[in-house]
Amino acid sequence: MGYNDILLLPFFLLLVYFVAIIYRNKHYEKGNKLRKYFLPALTVKVFGAIAVGFIYQFYYKGGDTFYFYQGSEVIWDIFSSGDILGAFKILFTKAGDYQNDTFIYTQKIWAFKEPASFLVVKTAAFLSFFCMNTYLVIALFFATFSFIALWRMYELFISLFPHLHKQLAIAILFMPSVVFWGSGIFKDTITLACLAWLTVAYYRIFMRGEKIIINTIILVVCSYFIVTIKTYIFLSILPALLIWTVLIYWENIETPILRIFITFMLILFTSIAGYFIIIQLGEEFERYAIDNVLDTAQSMQRWHGYVSQRQSDSGYNIGETNPSVFGVLSKIPASVNVTLFRPYIWEARNILMLFAAIESTFIMILSIWILFKTKVYKLYNIILGNPTIAFCLIFASIFAFAVGFSSYNFGALMRYKIPCIPFYMTAVYLIMDAIKKKKLLIKETVKH
Repeated sequence: MGYNDILLLPFFLLLVYFVAIIYRNKHYEKGNKLRKYFLPALTVKVFGAIAVGFIYQFYYKGGDTFYFYQGSEVIWDIFSSGDILGAFKILFTKAGDYQNDTFIYTQKIWAFKEPASFLVVKTAAFLSFFCMNTYLVIALFFATFSFIALWRMYELFISLFPHLHKQLAIAILFMPSVVFWGSGIFKDTITLACLAWLTVAYYRIFMRGEKIIINTIILVVCSYFIVTIKTYIFLSILPALLIWTVLIYWENIETPILRIFITFMLILFTSIAGYFIIIQLGEEFERYAIDNVLDTAQSMQRWHGYVSQRQSDSGYNIGETNPSVFGVLSKIPASVNVTLFRPYIWEARNILMLFAAIESTFIMILSIWILFKTKVYKLYNIILGNPTIAFCLIFASIFAFAVGFSSYNFGALMRYKIPCIPFYMTAVYLIMDAIKKKKLLIKETVKH
């Protein structure tokens, strides 16, 4: 960060808020329950993006966010020197494809060989053309895009559950880890935003039949970014989306025989489609092939274990894993637990881990409240009786297992887990609401 940040950030902040206020006033009149959350939600994302920059510069003395920025700086230098075609040629170059006329530049980009990281670099570089490659302004763009995506997802869930506007605002817009790690120049900011957009576009296409063309484009673009940057997110959301569809259509069929038949056909179709997609992805991205999942996870565990030894003992252990399918599956409870409910307060080793531990404790308290307030079979009925709860929990559980099993380092886990937090918290608040409604219904029944 330098003088450009001091000079340009205030101008772009004013621009972003000017547009945001116009949009808010046009779409949310006074008295609209969503209006009061709009600017605060944008503000915390902007604060998160700026905070990330300062913490990584003055506390960590570097890190991923600046590596991505340095890569964009190389492309910006080409662009600003007048070689506009050369800059755009690199933007459209495949990762690792060294060419004679651009080699002098691409060899300086540390992320050039890695498709996921290079896609983040290219995104930052494209945005740099509009702000003279100013770090904090690029981070502001990332944060704004993330806010827009999460706000759209918030609007979607509010359209389904309008009385829960406060609870869903907390779940989707104001969870501290999502605000902080989902706002800066990170892979996680892009994948989180794309995940939110993908969810909205999918629902609009398959459940409402709205704006099919534009939503299909959004679905395809977001899927591309997610698959390129973090394939396991796509593999986690896919079955959840398919089951969401099945449960919604199953709920709207009145004839029992037809309901059973259509449910069977949907399950068959989604299972076959899901299988072929996973196989195709496995062939395209070899490290995520079914046969290689355990090797990939163990490799990540070793790396994060090494990192944790250098970062104030920030590692965790879920026990030895038997190298078999059963051995992996046996780690589901411990992996989900570590993602959603850890680090515990006493495991915090620095200020960021302490904030993460406080958030995890909050999530754990709400989860325990649910278990105390309802029996297992009743909870099962609540989940199956609400397709959105089922969707959110299925995705959150699959994803939580994936990152909890492979991270083995709280520092990495704090970032990796943010995509599942809004979904899990949404499910928690919906379940709590269902429990309260049942209690009110029982009270009313007793009165009469």
